[in-house]
Amino acid sequence: MSAAAAAAEGHCLAFRNVSYSVQVKHSRSPFAPVVHKDILMHSHGLVEAGQTMAILGSSGSGKTSLLDVLACRNIGGTVTGDIYLNGARVTSELIQDVAGYVMQDDRLLPNLTVTETLFYIAALKLPSSMTDADKMERVNSVIAELGLRHVAGNRVGGNTRGLSGGERRRVSIGVQMILDPSVLFLDEPTSGLDAFTATAIVKTLSQLARRNRTVIFTIHQPRSDICQLFDQVMLMSKGYTVYTGSAQNMLPYFSTLGFECPEYSNPLDYFLDTITVDDRSQQTFDISFAILQSLVGCYERSATYTELQTKLGQVAQIAEAATQRQVLNRASESCLPQLNTLTGRATVNLRRDADGLNARLTQQLLFGVLIFIFVFRLKTDQPSVQNRTGFLYEAISGPVFIGMLNAMALFPTQRDVFYRESRDGLYGASAFLLSYTLHALWTDVTAILLFSGFSYWAVGLYSSFARFCIFTTVMYFLQLFGESLGLLTLSFFYETTVANQAASLIISASALVASGFLRSTQSIPVFLQYMGYATLHKYASEVMVANEYQGLQLECPANLPPSACEYQNGEQYIDEMFPGAVEHLWRNIGIIAGFATALRILPYFFLKFVQRSLR
Repeated sequence: MSAAAAAAEGHCLAFRNVSYSVQVKHSRSPFAPVVHKDILMHSHGLVEAGQTMAILGSSGSGKTSLLDVLACRNIGGTVTGDIYLNGARVTSELIQDVAGYVMQDDRLLPNLTVTETLFYIAALKLPSSMTDADKMERVNSVIAELGLRHVAGNRVGGNTRGLSGGERRRVSIGVQMILDPSVLFLDEPTSGLDAFTATAIVKTLSQLARRNRTVIFTIHQPRSDICQLFDQVMLMSKGYTVYTGSAQNMLPYFSTLGFECPEYSNPLDYFLDTITVDDRSQQTFDISFAILQSLVGCYERSATYTELQTKLGQVAQIAEAATQRQVLNRASESCLPQLNTLTGRATVNLRRDADGLNARLTQQLLFGVLIFIFVFRLKTDQPSVQNRTGFLYEAISGPVFIGMLNAMALFPTQRDVFYRESRDGLYGASAFLLSYTLHALWTDVTAILLFSGFSYWAVGLYSSFARFCIFTTVMYFLQLFGESLGLLTLSFFYETTVANQAASLIISASALVASGFLRSTQSIPVFLQYMGYATLHKYASEVMVANEYQGLQLECPANLPPSACEYQNGEQYIDEMFPGAVEHLWRNIGIIAGFATALRILPYFFLKFVQRSLR
């Protein structure tokens, strides 16, 4: 179906007696009882094609919960009541076909231009039967419709550089407009914007609705002149509906109840203050809640409410066949095109991040230079054993930490984009993780080659190309392990700071318990020895020691008998500190590769099954 035909058809969204409740703990204590909490109580409303509906209310009023319920995006809880789209009962599949949902936060890749951002979305959403030229035509149409032509070639940017807040919000709307939805949900589209920009955004939404779309959005503390742009208004407080109806009739309606808006006051601010429950004390709560209950009762006895119920009854009788269509055909789920698009997009974003790219490519090398300055050239005398062992310890620890830091810098932005796009049904966790791995592969390999190529030969490790290859391979898997651990903690903890702390603790504990460099693994408590088998550092340490010390001849001062020297060759050191390391060399390399690979797969389960709030 063409975009023009989709917009012309239009959809009427109606909801009747919608309630929503959840089970929550009474307190944060793990032993606290679970209690029933009502979020929405018997909400009603009707928005026709070509109209906007603004859902207003203070924090905790239930406006975003209602928006999520209408868009079938609520996580958990129990929903009762009826929601119709052109007379058909709403399902998540139906909503996904005809509607778009714009989140409150602008979750966009900062280094793509506006055109690129929308084109990659078109490549993911639109069918492969459409040519790139057709997709670009659709992108240009959205750019023109949202007034973004003057910044089409500019990068989206972040908090300090790039587009303005209003322009980024328009791009977020454009992401959902690629399929030309006939219903558009927006969660506080004016949040964080100045008054002028907020008004411009609402005007844009009003213009989108005039093209026969149904636009529903929540809004907080709008300017008085913005109210003139609303077709329908819904006032909410504590989950109750105080008013649903025409924006023009709102002032006369409240006037009949004795709530005359003072002159020179913002009517919306006045009415929101009137219906908001003041919980600063029990007395103020009782008084304000009584006013709220009275207003709810007045509304349910009003002619406005009766007229709405009549319309809702008529809508429920409309034939369901009217909605059995899609706005634009979606792309079929095919892994290879998805993977190609996701990898290409992530690669472009990474290459344009000069600071981030330089850090990924050079920090391993700089770490190697730092070690070289400290260790310099290794000798083969007795003191060199400590220096050599210290270098190996640092060589094992550095790539793991740097890999983890790479994840902390790059993954959160891509993860947030994934959360939004996966909720839109564009692709799954497996495609996302694989594309992340592929797009970062060349930087990871380059960084390790620079580190190994310099540090191995500069400090004077065992002169053998085969052993250099083993050293480099282990370094790569150590970096992969560190970055994978970062992905895992970032998939489990949303806050980057918490994820960083968790990953750092795991790495430090692993190095402390199982590396064998700080204390021989043979002399630590038995239970710690068994714990070491579950850590990567144990196997990496054994490989590094076997790779370096096997066949290494250590010098003894000429004025001392050989028996006075602690180690005459590397095998003696291996047998004392890491017995069996040589025999298990290739097994340990396989375990290291398995550890790193398994840890890269593990975040998939958290991304797929751990539900997070996307607001």
